[in-house]
Amino acid sequence: MKKVLLALAIIVAMKGQAQKTMTPELLWQLGRVSGMGISKDKQFLVYKVSTPDVAENKSHSKYYKISLSGGTPTEIQEADTKELLANDRISPDGKYILSNEEVHLKDILGKDKYKDLPNTTASVFTSLNYRHWDTYFEGNFNHVFYAPVGKETEKKDIMKDEPYFSPQQPFGGDEDFIWTPDSKKIVYVTKKEYGTAYAISTNTDLYEYDLASGKTVNLTDYNKGYDMAPAFSSQGKLAWLQMKTAGYEADKQDLIVMTNGHPVNLTANNDNIHVEGFKWSADGKSLFFVAPVDGTMQIFEVNDIGLTKMLPRIRQISKGDFDINTIVAQNGDQLIVAKESMAHPSDLYSLDIKSGALKQLTHENETTYNELDKITTERRWITTSDNKKMLVWMVFPPKFDANKKYPTLLYCQGDLNLQRHNSFLIDGIFN
Repeated sequence: MKKVLLALAIIVAMKGQAQKTMTPELLWQLGRVSGMGISKDKQFLVYKVSTPDVAENKSHSKYYKISLSGGTPTEIQEADTKELLANDRISPDGKYILSNEEVHLKDILGKDKYKDLPNTTASVFTSLNYRHWDTYFEGNFNHVFYAPVGKETEKKDIMKDEPYFSPQQPFGGDEDFIWTPDSKKIVYVTKKEYGTAYAISTNTDLYEYDLASGKTVNLTDYNKGYDMAPAFSSQGKLAWLQMKTAGYEADKQDLIVMTNGHPVNLTANNDNIHVEGFKWSADGKSLFFVAPVDGTMQIFEVNDIGLTKMLPRIRQISKGDFDINTIVAQNGDQLIVAKESMAHPSDLYSLDIKSGALKQLTHENETTYNELDKITTERRWITTSDNKKMLVWMVFPPKFDANKKYPTLLYCQGDLNLQRHNSFLIDGIFN
């Protein structure tokens, strides 16, 4: 019996020590956490955990709710999330529902273009925009539809016969089409160009479709760069993200608020602020937004100045060696956010709006990370050849010993966000 117990103890000890460092295989086993919103009764945070399956080449998702004060999460079914959360696609008056789907408007595939050749695998392109990243264009366009609730088969295409995309490809989603607060209109994002003109243009605009008349108005015709991510405040004011330079997809992205028909740029006077995403405050008096600073992504707040001559007050709320990429919702004096770092994947936190204090709510991969040797990171400022200061990150391996030499990966990327962070990443250390 003693020998058996000793053998079991050795096995348990070996098992506990077997996994000490991150591997590609282990990375694919981690759950990817994403916040879905706060329940309608303001009691729970609802979120999704997706885990990749390499063999099936897809992810499997589970859904949970957890008290906004923290605690143990409860697994729920996907259908339960629809009961718990308000449906953003339902009009505020509850009468209509929005949807989007592909419609076929251009014959690109050989079998569509030549009906007598149904087995051909050819495609016929006569201009650019033949592929979005890894997806070839086959003549289909995303369009926005609306229908009376319960009568979805009576849906109406608000972009009928238009060869344009909404949501935008390749990254657009539900944020590209929203209801106006009075339920009488739909605001949507699209770029009304086709072919080569579409491929070289960055001129997306916000369009407003009137349900009663069927007429569409361009709300941002004055701007020739990107306009995207429209959102209304609780008081009915429209805000969105904007780049002003035509054809320049790496332009500074600002936060705009429409006040009595006049667009007001709240971040124009700060050259270091590039807004990645935002959310109106519950009272509609200010906006919270995500922006890069010193190689990280942080949360800021800016007041809505209306048409006054005062300058907006921009205040940084969060600080630290981490990224906050998403604002899920506001809960009183707290924001529910998604936070991650170089040493840990994303989890959901409660962020105190006044103090910036963070409280972790989800602990999805905690067991795995408790068994891993920890890495450390360090910021360093380097003087460049043109006498500028450039931030670099040193990422040290687990159990780093400064007296030893290690192989080093120098990673330099000309990515838009890294340019704005003014940083490069160095993985490892060299002596």
